[in-house]
Amino acid sequence: MGFYNQSVDISVNVWKEILQDKRICTDQVLQILSFLYQSEGYGASAGLIAVSLNYVHHAPLNRIIPDFSKRILKNYPFINPPIRENGSIRYWNLPFLGTDGEGNFIWILRPEIIEAMNYVFPDLKTYQNTLFQEIEQFKESSTSLQETTRETIV
Repeated sequence: MGFYNQSVDISVNVWKEILQDKRICTDQVLQILSFLYQSEGYGASAGLIAVSLNYVHHAPLNRIIPDFSKRILKNYPFINPPIRENGSIRYWNLPFLGTDGEGNFIWILRPEIIEAMNYVFPDLKTYQNTLFQEIEQFKESSTSLQETTRETIV
């Protein structure tokens, strides 16, 4: 099982610029990034992303993400992209870390993108925030149920 975490040295501030530049970060890209941002562990397979975003197949994602990376490299030529052993650029690896999952390859948002998204999209909920809210709501409803039950008995 491989884990792809080659450094790209893109700061949080540069990711903030990228996320706000519609010429680089299209609506399609933002949909994918947002989906991953809201996913457990900030990652998912291309197949799951495709189904969740109503693509017929994951193949379009394999075009959208490399095109996104190419736009980044064109506008930020100082960025050193992840390189394969054969010398070619691993475009998907610019915005994502990756790992071979159980039968699926998992794209994982880079920590710097997560931090930039926290800033640029403060109202966008992460999986962790949503889970925390659900736990708090459960606690509140559980407490309310206990009080109602106590009042009924007394």
